[in-house]
Amino acid sequence: MNRNIYIYGYGNLGWHLEKLFLSQNISIGGIFSSKAHSSNSLIDPNRLSENINAQDFVFISVNDDNVIDVADAVSSLGGVPVVCSGSIPLNALKTSNSLAFYPLYSFTKSVEVNWHLFPVFVESSNDELLNEFIVELNLDTLNLVHCKPGDRSILHLAGVFINNFTNSCAAGAMNILEANELPFNYLFPILQQTINKIIDSKNPKIVQTGPAQRNDLNTLSKHMDILESFPSEQAVYLAITKYIQQNKS
Repeated sequence: MNRNIYIYGYGNLGWHLEKLFLSQNISIGGIFSSKAHSSNSLIDPNRLSENINAQDFVFISVNDDNVIDVADAVSSLGGVPVVCSGSIPLNALKTSNSLAFYPLYSFTKSVEVNWHLFPVFVESSNDELLNEFIVELNLDTLNLVHCKPGDRSILHLAGVFINNFTNSCAAGAMNILEANELPFNYLFPILQQTINKIIDSKNPKIVQTGPAQRNDLNTLSKHMDILESFPSEQAVYLAITKYIQQNKS
């Protein structure tokens, strides 16, 4: 079957999807976006019906709150919505003729990624459609993992902990250092060590250290005093300290 592929949404992931398909010599019918992009003519989202044909694959990489509306619009035209979100279940769509393509990674425009280094979770209630999708787009060169309904939501939640929360804690550490005229890069070696220990041990619980793990009350109290000037960071410190103390291995 001769299908076209489209990308709906040109944020961080949409940008990288375009690069992926161009590197695979797969042509893109167009990108639906309100933003300019590098290599395809801009398609007005309001003209969706003039471009999508039956069975075309449309990768949906918009804000989670808008995924279902876009997917339903695509399926109403006979297109196949390809959900790239980790938090939107396929059974929330009006069609069973849909797919999920969820890379468990953090994307930033203009920062190149190696798609072969991380898992991409695929899902569909239609096995024949999923197989066609993989073959036609040459996706079997990626680290594909077939997942069952519900898995993506769990993986997305875990990803928020490991990526977004870690990054937010790093931002808190930077705030504290910069307020005291200390450079943030002093923390780079211990940050890298932390990541390496987690990966090498494959169990973050057994490599947990620090005053909360040791129940060092004097140090905890001193840290709280320092954080009086940083109420947001103090709240995070309290919450994570309590979490560590409640979950000692």
